[in-house]
Amino acid sequence: MTPRPSLRWRPAVAAFVLAAASGVACGSQPGEPAADAFVGFAGGPSGGSFFPAAGAVATVAQQQIPELKVSVEGTGGSGENVRLVGNRDSDMGVAYGADLHAGYFGTEDFAGAPQADLRAVGLLFWGYGHLVTLKSSGIQAIADLAGKRLDIGGAGTGSALTGERLFGHLGLLDKMRVSYLGGSAASAALKDGQVDAYHWVSGVPNAAVLDTVATHDVVLLDLATAAEESGFLEAYPFYAAGEIPAGAYRGIAAPVRTILIGTYWIVNRGVSDDVVYDMARAAYSSKGYAFARQAFEPLKDMTPDQALQGLTVPLHAGAERYWAELGLDIPERLRAR
Repeated sequence: MTPRPSLRWRPAVAAFVLAAASGVACGSQPGEPAADAFVGFAGGPSGGSFFPAAGAVATVAQQQIPELKVSVEGTGGSGENVRLVGNRDSDMGVAYGADLHAGYFGTEDFAGAPQADLRAVGLLFWGYGHLVTLKSSGIQAIADLAGKRLDIGGAGTGSALTGERLFGHLGLLDKMRVSYLGGSAASAALKDGQVDAYHWVSGVPNAAVLDTVATHDVVLLDLATAAEESGFLEAYPFYAAGEIPAGAYRGIAAPVRTILIGTYWIVNRGVSDDVVYDMARAAYSSKGYAFARQAFEPLKDMTPDQALQGLTVPLHAGAERYWAELGLDIPERLRAR
């Protein structure tokens, strides 16, 4: 067997390198040496879901692929990750479906600059819209945000882009004083009275929201009703209505309606087919799933039956090979190319 080509190593911004552990050799037969693989994995900002999700996937892959080394990189989030992976400044990363769609097809912030080398591996978790305010604020509905101070999410993150789409569609974006902190910084700003509410899209539970509810009584506002009634879900089909479960956070006794968006494992088309295949096989296996979910609870959604849901861009050839082996029905529009 001809050894696979090694991937490029590149220094990471705010990165850590996960040490390789013993396990199943990547793409090789027992006793047969395999080439080292060095992979840059774009994560996300502090207080968000992307960085721990990337770390969990990287760790479980390395536990089963001894020659694999993964650098999980701190980034600005979804929009930046699309650019990093599209330009091969990172080999793979995490991105929301809306930003992945916009990047691949060259729309919205990517107008005139389509990221043609973007490919997908599969769903990692569903992102839930959180619109968080203090009970003492008197804010009870989205309409009450007019004239208020809203932190919409870190600049360039999927949270901020989702917020701009939603609040812009509702005609509220220009009626609020908007900041771009995001994550743990947004939680601190709300607790300190610097903003009246913050918007954050993430898995459930989320570290930033847990930080807020640990010391303050909060209200999570309904995002789904306004999205449905305004036609937002028709205008932006990457989103769907859903619920934050009761009890997900302290003081949240009933389900909260919200909008959902798929969060996907993305990869540059130029990454070795064998590397992507072997990493997908490791991460989505029953053993990999159990570890990933224990490491980061939102990855409970990382199951083969949900892997292609909401996806609008082609699969990487290595990922298609893996899903085909599992017997998934792969639509023609998602076939690798």
